[in-house]
Amino acid sequence: MIAGHSLVAGRSGFGKTTLVKGLAQRFSDGGTPVLVLTTFPQDSWPADYITDNPEEFIEKVFFHTGCFVVVDEGGEFAGQYNKTMSKLATRGRHNGHICVFIAQRATMINVNIRANCNNLFIFKSCVDDCKILANDFAVSDLTGASNLEPGKCIAVIGSQEPQLMRVF
Repeated sequence: MIAGHSLVAGRSGFGKTTLVKGLAQRFSDGGTPVLVLTTFPQDSWPADYITDNPEEFIEKVFFHTGCFVVVDEGGEFAGQYNKTMSKLATRGRHNGHICVFIAQRATMINVNIRANCNNLFIFKSCVDDCKILANDFAVSDLTGASNLEPGKCIAVIGSQEPQLMRVF
């Protein structure tokens, strides 16, 4: 399991949502409530609460404690609701939440949100994003992510060295 907030970034169809749905299922199975903000609320998330309404979502998140919180299409929501999503990243842990921000491009996620993530799962991404994330997560090189196959990512968990991970 993961501790602290996470950033999941990479191209469409490479496994981001599959990875996070699997994590959400594990947290749910362990009794942790799962709250999901997504542009596709009909998706099969193992969630106690799912919506495409950011205002309702934030209200729900800060009303509860100790949840697994997912912001799917984080680039879209964090861009449009930047201050609100930054608050989720900076104050969410005070409510005992573990937040996961999913985006196609790491640079779509505000730098303050990225700075509050302990963990990174990077799927196939452009070299520029790989370099930015290597700097953000204080690892020497993530450019290998630019050549990853679907279903594989590079995981940086806490202060551990990056490791290749198979999702499917």
